[in-house]
Amino acid sequence: MPEAVAAVETASIQPLSEKDREDVAWLGSILKNPANEDETRAGAATRLLNMNHPEAMEPLERALRSGDESHIRVVLSVMRGRMILPRELLLAGVEAIRDVPESGIEPLAVVLAQHERTTLPALAELVRDKDEETSVRRKAIESLGSFRSRGAAVELIGLLDPARDESEAIIEAACLSLKRATGLPYEVEPERWRAWWEQARDLPDEEWLTNMVQRLAEQLLAKEREIQKQRERAARIERRLAETYRDLFPRHSIDEQIRALPELLDDALPTVRGFALDTVSRLLRDSVRIPEELQQKIIAHLNDDEPVLRIQAAQILDQLNVDGAVEHLSTRLQEETQPEVVTGILELLRRRPVAHVIPAVLPRLEQSEFREPAARVLWAIVREANPDEVDRQTIHDAVRAHEDWTRTPTLARLVAATLANGDLEIVEALLDADDVPVRLAVAEGMLVRGLLQPLLDRASDPELYPFALRAAERTEGDAARFRAVVRLAPPEAHEPRWREAVLRAAARLDGEALLDADNQLIATAYVTESLRAEILQRSVDLYPEIEDEDVRQQLVVRYAQTLLRLNDLARAHEVMQLLNERPLEGMAREVRFEVALLVGDYSAAAAVHSQPGAWLEAVDRIEASWPDRVRDLVAHIQERFQGQLNE
Repeated sequence: MPEAVAAVETASIQPLSEKDREDVAWLGSILKNPANEDETRAGAATRLLNMNHPEAMEPLERALRSGDESHIRVVLSVMRGRMILPRELLLAGVEAIRDVPESGIEPLAVVLAQHERTTLPALAELVRDKDEETSVRRKAIESLGSFRSRGAAVELIGLLDPARDESEAIIEAACLSLKRATGLPYEVEPERWRAWWEQARDLPDEEWLTNMVQRLAEQLLAKEREIQKQRERAARIERRLAETYRDLFPRHSIDEQIRALPELLDDALPTVRGFALDTVSRLLRDSVRIPEELQQKIIAHLNDDEPVLRIQAAQILDQLNVDGAVEHLSTRLQEETQPEVVTGILELLRRRPVAHVIPAVLPRLEQSEFREPAARVLWAIVREANPDEVDRQTIHDAVRAHEDWTRTPTLARLVAATLANGDLEIVEALLDADDVPVRLAVAEGMLVRGLLQPLLDRASDPELYPFALRAAERTEGDAARFRAVVRLAPPEAHEPRWREAVLRAAARLDGEALLDADNQLIATAYVTESLRAEILQRSVDLYPEIEDEDVRQQLVVRYAQTLLRLNDLARAHEVMQLLNERPLEGMAREVRFEVALLVGDYSAAAAVHSQPGAWLEAVDRIEASWPDRVRDLVAHIQERFQGQLNE
C-alpha cells in the first residue's frame, strides 16, 4: 500500500516549466559557487526548497552529498527548524554522513534527528552494515547520539551485543554515542550499558523523557562548573600576562625584550607563548632584526601543542623570509592534523609558490575539506613558479584522477593549465559546458597553458570574451596583435576592456604600422571616432621618428580630420601646425584650410587659398557641421573680399 500511494503522488507531480528549470539551474550555480557569501547561497537554497519539486531538490541533494563542508553547512542552515522536508532530501542528508568532515557530523545529525521517522531507519542500515567502511559506520553511530531517543538507543545497544562480534572501534563509538545521547557518565563499558538497558528498555515514554531531561540538566551543570574552573585558570594566566607586560613594557629596551623572549617562548602557559609570538610579530613590523636563536625557536613552535600557536609561528616564519621557510612549512603540512592549521599553512604556501612543495600538497587534494585551498596552492605554482613538464604532468595526473574534476572549477582550471595532448578534446568541450564557473576556470587554465585558439574561437561568448581578448593580446608580432584585438567585436559590457586592449596594442606600433592600423579601424564598424583619435594621437608622439614624409603627413591629416569630427577644433589646429613648414597638396592642403577657417586663423587660410571662391564654398560645408562658426566667417569674407565680391 505505501508504494502505491507514493507512486500516485509521484505521478501527480507536474513537470517544471522551462523558466522554472532555468531558475533551478541558476540557483544551483549560486549555491555551489564558494565565492558567493553564505547568505547569498542560503537564499538560493531557500528558494529551491520552497519550490517543493523533485527537480528543485536535486541541487540541494548534490550539495549534501558533495562532502564539501561549506556546501553542507549552507543547505543545513535552511533545513534546520523546518517541520516538513522532502523524504529524498533527508535521505541525501543520511548519505552525506559518508563524506562529511568530522566537524560537520553534529550539525548534520541535529537536522536528521528532527525528522527521526524518516532518517533513523536509513541511519540504522548504515550502522548495522558490517560490509560498510568502519569510518562511515562510526560517523553514523556518532550522529545517533544527537537523536536522544529510544529508537536510537535500541540501535546503539544492539551494537554492544556480543553475538554481533563487533570491532573495538565500533563498540567504542557506540558507547560514546550512548553517553552523549543519555547523559549517563559511563565510558567504553559495554557491560554497564547493557545492564542499564535491561532496566531502561521498558520504561514508559514519559519517564524516559524525564530521565533524559534530568541527565541533560546534570550535564549542563557539570559544564558550568568546568567553565568556572577555566575562568579561574584564565584569571591566573591574565595575572601572569600582566606581570610579563610589567616586566617588558615600557621599561625595557628592544635589546632587553629580545633577550627575554626565548624564556617566554618556552613558557608552559600557551597564552604566554602566544604573547611572545605576538611580540616577535610586532618587532618584525617595526623592522627589528630577529636573532638566529629566536628564529630557531619560532621554527620549533611549528610543532607547538596549541594549534593556534602553530599557525602563528607559521605566519611569523613567512614574515621572517628565512632560508628554508617553505621547506619547514611543507614538512609541517605533511604531519599536521588540525584543519585550521592545515588551511593556514596552505594559504602561506599559496603566497610563496615553489614547485618542490608539490609532493606535500597533492595528498591534501584527497581530503574534501582541503581540496580547494590545496588546489589554489597548485594553481599559484603552475601560474607563477614555472614548473617543468614533469611537475606539470604530476599535478595533471593527480587532479585528473578526481572523478568530479569536470564539475569543480578549481580542479578543471588545473587540468587545463597542465594539459596533456590526450585531454585537449575533453577540456575544450568544457568551454561550452552549461556550468559557467567551470567554463571560466577552464578558460583561465588554457590561457596559462598558452592554448589560445580555442579561446579566440569563442569570442562571441560574453562569459569567455575577456579570455579571448587576453588570448588575442598574446598574438606574436605587434601589427598582428593589433589586428587580432580589433577583430574581437566586444559585447557592450566588455567594451571598456576591449578599448584598453586596443590602446595597449596600438602603443607598440611604429609609424607605417599605425597607418595600416588606422585603415583597419576605418573599416571596422564598431570603432568610434574617439578611439581613432586616441590612437592617432600617437602620430604626434612619433612624428620626429617617422622617416617617410608621406606617412607622417597622412597620419597628421587623419588625426586632424578625426578631431574635427569630434568638434575639437583647437586641437585639430594645433596638430596641423606640425605641417606648417612643408608645402601641402590635395587633401592635406584642404584640411589645413578648413581647420584655419574654423578657428579663425584667417591669415593661415589665406596662405592656402587667396581667392574668394574657395572661401565661399567652405561656408556651405561649415554651416552644415558648425553653424555657430558661419557668422564670423561670412563677416570676414565680406571684409577681406569686398571689392572682389562686388565685381
